[in-house]
Amino acid sequence: HTADYNWLLEGWARSGEGVFAAERCEQILRQMQARYEDGDRNVQPNLSSFKVVIMAWRQSHTDYSANRAQRILEWMMELYNKGKNDQALPDSDCFDIVLQSWARNRLPDAPTRAEKLLGTMEK
Repeated sequence: HTADYNWLLEGWARSGEGVFAAERCEQILRQMQARYEDGDRNVQPNLSSFKVVIMAWRQSHTDYSANRAQRILEWMMELYNKGKNDQALPDSDCFDIVLQSWARNRLPDAPTRAEKLLGTMEK
């Protein structure tokens, strides 16, 4: 069930395992979505599922963590807009977490990416 998977995701996200935990969370989330699309209605990823994975990437503190967090956010919007998951509509917290990731990032284009994301959020 979704709630059980969310506990599993939460456990990995809080494990302190950094990139490994974020990768594992993303794998689990993608498996949940695939099973849901194959007809298993008991494992539909919901807003909490996606949010935990975005937070796991934020906490991984790598040069690419903000990019990976944003990919999850964009995937959420795509799933919702294509009607593949009505629970995937991101809220302002999702955007905020990714914006925080960009704010902490050292890549030269991080400020530009954050500004662009803010524009997307306002739409």
